[in-house]
Amino acid sequence: MAAFERDGISFDPPDGWREMSITSLTKAPSPGTPEACTFIVSNEPLGPNESLRAHVQKKLLTVSKALPKFEYGDTLDGELGGRPSIVMRYAWENEATRVLQTLIAVELVTRSGRAALVISTTSSEADDVAHRQAFDEMIASFRFPSEADGSRP
Repeated sequence: MAAFERDGISFDPPDGWREMSITSLTKAPSPGTPEACTFIVSNEPLGPNESLRAHVQKKLLTVSKALPKFEYGDTLDGELGGRPSIVMRYAWENEATRVLQTLIAVELVTRSGRAALVISTTSSEADDVAHRQAFDEMIASFRFPSEADGSRP
């Protein structure tokens, strides 16, 4: 793998290592405002013959077994930044509240190979409406390099 670089920081990972970057944003709660929420973007390698849909189905199976009181919502075809996407919604309960999560996956070709860009939004069910506009605005702002000019993320 070529040198990894982000925000002026770089290092050289060994051959055979793949990038699995994660970016996590949160709006912390303050008095009189909704509970914290998260917006996470991860870059997950796809297997040589693994489709994006198979990757999303594998994630669904994993979370359905790991999360308490898991409740599947739906899986839809969508679009993100002009590219086909898969949208999956589900809910689960922790000790304090019911949690709503949405995953949006898009296939990319990166310097490391094929990958799924996965966006995950998470909020309590009670506060989801308060956070939904910010989530939707961030999702709508996604842009990807043009494949026609040979650029890759």
